[in-house]
Amino acid sequence: MKKRPLRIAVVGIDGTGKTTVTNHIARILGKSKKVEIVTLAPRKKVMKTKTGKKIVGFVERINRKADKKNDKSYVAISQILMNRIFPWIRLGKEKKADVVIYERHPKIDYNVYGDYYLGRVIKNIEKIASGTPNPDIIFYLDSDPEIAFKRIVKRQKRDKKYLHPHERSVKLLKQAKVNFEKTMNEMKKKNVKVIRINTNQPLNKVLDEVERELRKEVK
Repeated sequence: MKKRPLRIAVVGIDGTGKTTVTNHIARILGKSKKVEIVTLAPRKKVMKTKTGKKIVGFVERINRKADKKNDKSYVAISQILMNRIFPWIRLGKEKKADVVIYERHPKIDYNVYGDYYLGRVIKNIEKIASGTPNPDIIFYLDSDPEIAFKRIVKRQKRDKKYLHPHERSVKLLKQAKVNFEKTMNEMKKKNVKVIRINTNQPLNKVLDEVERELRKEVK
């Protein structure tokens, strides 16, 4: 029977470099292991089947509408829909991987943003509905909200994207950070290894720190 894969989650408030760190971890571990990346909102272009492209494309359209309207109700709808797709994507990738890296994590995201988008009761239902097990290791990308917000604005101008409702101000990022801190403490109590990375520093130093910590944990 195949041993289950190691599960690594990369989390943090917006503007901390989750995609960059996720890809860096995948490159390092990919030299000796089969690595799969699971994102909370997979893109249509990466789906392999016509059905998958149609379903994810539909959710993408809702996400774009949410961005343009700055309407958190649209984001809530898209997240609930994606929560019905996510378990199948996760299971498919875990079957063929030695390591699965989550760029964001359903349970953690619902803890941090659920009350804001869904309300407490629906948040807890959705957290369970995702069916996602706790990660073995969390890379928690920790940044000052003011620094993260500057990066978000810079990225938005570069990519010509609209800001999501939960990242429109330093105040919202501060609240998200409070929720992340609480959630990381909860994860530690469940014996999940939480590695805090200071992402206020230059990117090359962030990636060096990630690599050092990764080599300590993954042989």
